[in-house]
Amino acid sequence: MSLNGAGGMTKPWIGVLSSLTTRLDLHLLTLPSWIGDLSPRWQLRETPAWCPCCLSSWRESGLPLYQPLLWMIRVVTICPHHKTPLIDHCPRCQKPQLVFASSKTQSGECTFCRYWLEKDANAPSDQEVSNEHMAWQDWIWATLKELQAASFTAGILTWELFFRHLASYLKEQKGYSRLAQATGIDRTVLYRWVDPDDTYSPSLETILKFCYVCQVTPLQVMNGQLDPLQLVVQRGTGLRSPLPSRQNQRINRERCQMALQAALESQNEPMTLTQVAQQVVVCRPPTRLSFS
Repeated sequence: MSLNGAGGMTKPWIGVLSSLTTRLDLHLLTLPSWIGDLSPRWQLRETPAWCPCCLSSWRESGLPLYQPLLWMIRVVTICPHHKTPLIDHCPRCQKPQLVFASSKTQSGECTFCRYWLEKDANAPSDQEVSNEHMAWQDWIWATLKELQAASFTAGILTWELFFRHLASYLKEQKGYSRLAQATGIDRTVLYRWVDPDDTYSPSLETILKFCYVCQVTPLQVMNGQLDPLQLVVQRGTGLRSPLPSRQNQRINRERCQMALQAALESQNEPMTLTQVAQQVVVCRPPTRLSFS
């Protein structure tokens, strides 16, 4: 997955693929085209996720099946086209997918059991998405699109502008406490954000949650457009409600039964109880994101 990011392997791979394909725009398929020079740590998923409805639609239309970069970004949990949760495990064998499939596996097939990962009309339905979470995801899609458009126009975005403008504003307004209270982010953490000598870098998800509550986008902060923050500091509360805290997870019993049945019917080497338990863990439905 790091090939989609900004690690040490990314540029050499882009160079090789550019040479083989004669394309000069392959860098736009990597995470920096969206989030600039922000640290790539914790920004990408560890294993692929996908929208079954998209795969079904592309196959029916005769289009190539592939993994959009948007699905790789950890903070994106809902498909922007079908408004359904992304999934990250095979509905049949319950295993997460390999990034690189073998030559025996077609696109859209499970990299282990070769089950089609597209939408199955007979499969149990996922937990309904709350209005709060859908509003959050709608805002994320729009914000990422804005960042991507700016990157295409002006080149790789520099987050130093974000933190510098935020630091100047907070120092001028003496708004650390009020902004911390409104966003739920500890004041000492905000100090670390804007300290140029501190190597700490917040994740994209944390920055987006901060901006979401303040009703401002990262690009606006980069451009010094901080009027929404003035309202937050004056009121001491966010312009949007903080995202709900993480709640206790409920088990999807139908999926657990499918996972256990798959383990019993597997022709592979029998799994230990620990391995079976690890497969069952992924049967929990998506949870609401925490603001912490």
